[in-house]
Amino acid sequence: MAEMRVAAVVVTYNRAALLERCLGALYAQSRLPDGVIVVDNASTDDTPAVLKAWRDRNSSLTWIRMQRNEGGAGGFARGMREVLNGGYDWAWLMDDDAIPEADALAKLISRNPEPDEVLGSAPVDGPRLSWRVTPCCGRTRSIERWEDLDEQVEVTSHPFIGFLVSSFLARKVGLPDPSFFIGVDDVEYSWRLRAAGARIFLVKRSRIHHPAADGCFVEVLGRRLFNPRLAPWKTYYVTRNRIVAARRHLGVRWLVVTLPGTFLRFTVTLLWDGSGRGRQAKAYMAGIWDGVRGRVGIRHKKWGL
Repeated sequence: MAEMRVAAVVVTYNRAALLERCLGALYAQSRLPDGVIVVDNASTDDTPAVLKAWRDRNSSLTWIRMQRNEGGAGGFARGMREVLNGGYDWAWLMDDDAIPEADALAKLISRNPEPDEVLGSAPVDGPRLSWRVTPCCGRTRSIERWEDLDEQVEVTSHPFIGFLVSSFLARKVGLPDPSFFIGVDDVEYSWRLRAAGARIFLVKRSRIHHPAADGCFVEVLGRRLFNPRLAPWKTYYVTRNRIVAARRHLGVRWLVVTLPGTFLRFTVTLLWDGSGRGRQAKAYMAGIWDGVRGRVGIRHKKWGL
């Protein structure tokens, strides 16, 4: 197999200390990325100083400074464009709070992925996975602990946390949708890739440390749905984007599964959130309204969130 030119793409916003750890882990890889592309979403903390210091020491680092905060979705779209323009073969996407183990990239590459495959690093928080993994083929029960994973697990989607995708696929299906701003952009991109014939595999031995999601599970139509605990403005985007993505890719299921699931999450959040009920209710209703109407972009401030 020809040598793979891999660029790590990190999106960051006002988390200089976490970015420092992430970059330290990337430059400690046993198989170094051929390039590291950091998309800085107009950070106002010490992020520019951190990036300048790393760039001064490492010519492989590309620092892209956005004019305004375009969110994770806008940042990954911009980073992927840089990957394509830079002639890289693969992009390894992650947030600034992801800490890949020293052999994480080497373990992915040793899998010898085909250009129409996507590989994901296994997200861990101690002995457990950072989120439950549900295989899309064969075994159907969700997996909570890293040790219970098979060596590779085919999934329907993988977050942009150790997400290895080829330039071939990116040219075929396009970039992540920047209009999502934040939340569900990785799910929509995964669904788009699968619709184009790609398969997505989580690779057990490629480990990446990431805080576990905070939330609870609820039952709807015989399925267990995860309900994250989020700030109201994030609740708006996750709610809206989940509906928009489902309308694009799931056909009538968005009406019979996604929408009822959203209202169930709404109910659980109101019961669970205590003093924040009013703003969470507003966030859910605004997200449902915009999602059903297909309105995307940066809109949380328009709703006072």
